Amino acid sequence: MKLTLLSRCMRALLPRCVRTKVRWRLLLLTSVPIMLTLVGMIALTLYWTLTYSWQNLLTTVRSDLGVAHHAITVQQQRQTEHLEHLRDAWAFQLRLRESPDQLHDWVMPLAANYGLDFLRLRRGPELDQLTAQERAALTAGRSVSHFVVWSQQEMLALSPQLAKRAVLWQRDGTRVVENRGLISLSLTPVMGRDGSLWAVLEGGELVNGSTRLVDELKGQVFAKNTLPDGSVGTVTLFLDDLRVSTNVPVSSSRQVGRAVGTRVSPPVRDQVLGRG
Repeated sequence: MKLTLLSRCMRALLPRCVRTKVRWRLLLLTSVPIMLTLVGMIALTLYWTLTYSWQNLLTTVRSDLGVAHHAITVQQQRQTEHLEHLRDAWAFQLRLRESPDQLHDWVMPLAANYGLDFLRLRRGPELDQLTAQERAALTAGRSVSHFVVWSQQEMLALSPQLAKRAVLWQRDGTRVVENRGLISLSLTPVMGRDGSLWAVLEGGELVNGSTRLVDELKGQVFAKNTLPDGSVGTVTLFLDDLRVSTNVPVSSSRQVGRAVGTRVSPPVRDQVLGRG
């Protein structure tokens, strides 16, 4: 019964010449295994090629992100070292002993000397605004560096000019898309004579609209002769889904600049580093 059914199927599917001539039958019997083997080899090759390419891409991304993380860590350590150098300077210590109430006004204009956007001395009730983690580290005599997001009110209380710089407009300039600020912040403890936390020397850099950090990251992540010909290494820093600092160029008939102030979808947002 099974042989009869198979024979009927072969008669229905195969041409008459194949069913009647022996050489066509032999050719079919020898070709089918070869074709199946060829298809299997092509599928296996595609699988291994795609798997290797994907793993190689993931390795490259991990490497780039590792270099970027190290570069940011070094930048924040440098920022902390500047504050510690200022705190330990003779001029600072002399004013701390003789006129501590005037120390805040003396410190603020020194921000530009250390490549910072702001510098201030926080003491008294202002220390209560520190987080528990920050206060624990500072009380132990250790400096703290991290990224924080400040509201417009927090920046206005510090400097109206800083708050103005943090505002990002839509590319056509019709509306504000962000007024918060992404800050690279460093805190250095100033200890009193009794060894307690007397004040905190606080300094930071506003990332919004700044290209210094992304250009520094680009120089370290995409070193010379590491990109294919015609490719450009790009670095973007996001605040939520908004570009606040990038070296991705944008050009149009009205504007030539960098694509700051543009929002992206979540899948694109995750691509912080790109080669293109």
